[in-house]
Amino acid sequence: MPRKKTPGTFEGAPAYRWTRMVRGVRWRLLCRPKMLGEDKPNTGWLGLPEAQWTKEDSWAAANAWWETNAIRAVELPVGAFELMAKAEQFKNVAATLGVSLEAPEAKNLWEVLPAIPKVASNKGIAHWQKEFLDLKKSDGQRRSGRYDNLKRSVDRFCASLGDGAPVAAVTEENYRKFYSSIMKAGHSDYFTRDTVRDVKTFVNFLWQNRAIKEELRNLDSLKVRVVDREQKHFSANELRALLTKADGHLKLFVFLFANCGMRQKDVSSITHAMYKDGYITRKRGKTINTTPNAPKVSHKLWPETIELIEQFRTKGKGDDLLFVQENGKPWVLDDELNENDRRKRDDNFTGLWRDFIATNPQPHAAKFIRGSAANLLNPSGAIQTNQLSLQVKFLADVPSGVVLKHYIDPTQPELDTAVNALRVLILGKKKKAS
Repeated sequence: MPRKKTPGTFEGAPAYRWTRMVRGVRWRLLCRPKMLGEDKPNTGWLGLPEAQWTKEDSWAAANAWWETNAIRAVELPVGAFELMAKAEQFKNVAATLGVSLEAPEAKNLWEVLPAIPKVASNKGIAHWQKEFLDLKKSDGQRRSGRYDNLKRSVDRFCASLGDGAPVAAVTEENYRKFYSSIMKAGHSDYFTRDTVRDVKTFVNFLWQNRAIKEELRNLDSLKVRVVDREQKHFSANELRALLTKADGHLKLFVFLFANCGMRQKDVSSITHAMYKDGYITRKRGKTINTTPNAPKVSHKLWPETIELIEQFRTKGKGDDLLFVQENGKPWVLDDELNENDRRKRDDNFTGLWRDFIATNPQPHAAKFIRGSAANLLNPSGAIQTNQLSLQVKFLADVPSGVVLKHYIDPTQPELDTAVNALRVLILGKKKKAS
């Protein structure tokens, strides 16, 4: 069932809600009984006693309620697809001729309309939806988070066509209606662009597999314009204050963010084999399994970072994780899908960061630390490379596009020099890193 939302109240006690998005509509379940005369849209009541209004005691009842009340998608019988297509044609011709659908001559118009040829496939859109997603899931070319986003986009488009819709419902008009609705939904430009791109991929799949007879003419013309967001960066002084105030495991994480251009997923995936002789040598955790040409980068560690690593490292070797929680589990888990093909994400760094900023407010989110450190890299003393190349190398990213045209792969001494200078700039210490 869905995640737990903020609690409501019922006679002074918490009544936890469960929520779920269904065909673009947010449903919620309340643990408490339904009150007399109460009628709220898109709401269900579990009717549990107050003692069972906790997350642990109510999830089974919430799942059972959903299973009982879920609306099932059904396939329309063969022949219904052609009838629906003819009805749509009838409305369009009548509107063009100015004939009212209630007028006597409308009957004659229906009878003279030519028969609608059989659609390319009598299989409903649900069949092709499953086939497309199963193919994308099995090819192993995308991370769980990327697949989750793709599935959400395709699910949303198919839901807009209605339950049991035929594949013939994938028309230029319905695609335009979906495009208009997503543009008006108030999402960010990036989310909207990615959704439209994923739906376009799905529609092209239908045409390439002859599920629909013609390619949609408006598929390329309906685009999403993305306005680049203002880049957020920590200054050197802000990073220094952050690294100084952080403590415990959080201090380990943020030092690795600044020293090695990492995110929490990268830190969580460091193994004993990657840590050797004052360096961490690795590919990014985000691209290691999905991008064959992802670079392997050796990051020279600051003395302060090494001290923290030695303080919190595990006893292990080889592919054993260098850092785990007290319960032995990784700090971040987000590479698997649940039974509903949604990404399972367990990010325990987020809790550390949330507790920290509650008493130490920060100008930006933790995800901006790595980029801020990269922007502070200085190529002075490096003869052949440039700042852009240093940034790409430091972040262990794959150079592409315009960046690739100007990319000069920095040598290890050049990267080491820049990382040592970064330490002096951020920490204000002249001591030479070992």
